[in-house]
Amino acid sequence: MAVRATFDTFDPKPDAPNEVRSPFKSIPTSVPGLHVCEHLPLTARIMKDVTLIRSLTHELGNHDTGTRFLLTGHRPTPALDYPSLGSIVAHEHGFAGAMPPYVAIPHDGVAGSRMPRGPATCRAPGPPLMSAMTRRACATSNLR
Repeated sequence: MAVRATFDTFDPKPDAPNEVRSPFKSIPTSVPGLHVCEHLPLTARIMKDVTLIRSLTHELGNHDTGTRFLLTGHRPTPALDYPSLGSIVAHEHGFAGAMPPYVAIPHDGVAGSRMPRGPATCRAPGPPLMSAMTRRACATSNLR
């Protein structure tokens, strides 16, 4: 899956030098003074309902560790496997309906890549895609 650079989507920098700005044109959005890439006209129309964060940064060495830091609130360490914040919220709110309380597609960069494929390894009620916290709770309970 290819991912576009920020300057090609939500931060086109139309007045910047050629080396820095997007090769695409920018278009105005529903927010005065905010421009996005010309290929995002539907997104431009709803930007008044969106919060755009352009200042996200970290001092860690690569995207994987930065993603883990962002999603868990903890610096990655081989000694501990922290659950993602979405897993914690889902665990606290519980699972009572047909819609899972937390889904990460294709994975959440924390435990998602190690999630079981096929039927859940824990026979607890709920979706087969379990969060890290749910798997940990299953592993320490009698629900297996």
